[in-house]
Amino acid sequence: MEQKQRHEISPEQIVLDTFAFCRTRVLSTAVDLELFTHIAQGKKSAEELAQVTETNSRGLKMVLDTLCAMGYLHKSNGRYELTPLSRFFLVKGKKMYYGEYVKHVDLSWEPWFKLTEVLKTGKPSLPSGTEQDGGFNYYKELVPLLFRTTHLVAAGAAKALGIGTQLKGLKIMDVGTGSGAWGIALAQADPSCHIYGVDDALVLEQTRRHAEQMGVINQFHFLPTNVEEDPLGDHEYDMAILSYVCHGEGERKSKIIISKIYKALKTNGRLVICELCPDEEREKDFFTLVFGVNMLIHTTEGNTFTISEYTSWLKDAGFKNVATIDIPATSPLIVGTK
Repeated sequence: MEQKQRHEISPEQIVLDTFAFCRTRVLSTAVDLELFTHIAQGKKSAEELAQVTETNSRGLKMVLDTLCAMGYLHKSNGRYELTPLSRFFLVKGKKMYYGEYVKHVDLSWEPWFKLTEVLKTGKPSLPSGTEQDGGFNYYKELVPLLFRTTHLVAAGAAKALGIGTQLKGLKIMDVGTGSGAWGIALAQADPSCHIYGVDDALVLEQTRRHAEQMGVINQFHFLPTNVEEDPLGDHEYDMAILSYVCHGEGERKSKIIISKIYKALKTNGRLVICELCPDEEREKDFFTLVFGVNMLIHTTEGNTFTISEYTSWLKDAGFKNVATIDIPATSPLIVGTK
């Protein structure tokens, strides 16, 4: 019996995991060359695609065949066709385009090669040339690449929360607003609400640009703030948003921020947390767990946290009720009511 089990064990997963980085590079290169967009526009042979992308046809055919094996393309009579996945998410100019999301990983390529060093030193690693100003140059490059995908999540969340339908004219604080994607989505859902973007003054310059580009600048108010040191208000806001902030701040700082938000909310005001939450046992959900390792590499205290951990933090801060709301994202919204 033991001999039979030994023969059934295969190193296939080890081989595939060892080459997993190749999948990322092939997909990233396809986005760089806009291969999916060119195919959507009718360039469907390897030769046509090599000509329009100014690449070597022999090498490009290898990449195209690999994209077929990855599920992004398929062949029909020697020509390459999009799959529903690539047609929906990887054709430039489409509403659901995820190309920028794919490219944001390029910023993490170098730091991830230093994981062993990070584990030994306990210190994060940022890409070369972006360490100045407390790593702000890194985030200045990162935030715009994530705007579109974050905005899509926020738009779905706005609908789930009833913004613009059941809830109108709210005074909403967007803590750690970053690109402003969440505040912008809420402002678009309800033209009568007002968004108070809270972040570092340098970050708010990007927020302002995005709000102007999306036509909601008149609903925005900008509050330059150090969220760890400065108060956030007292009984002022109907709702607060804390979107993809806690995983970078870590447990200690997140608890401080949540307590400040609690004080800033009106009675029955709600704090909405959008995060990447692993399974409660922290052993099954690969993406959210490996994203925790990503925070280890890029931050001093960051990690991913379970829904039960967030629930505990909210209740400790004084929130009387905590619930979850499903949205089209990795994890549901966590909503605490004061």
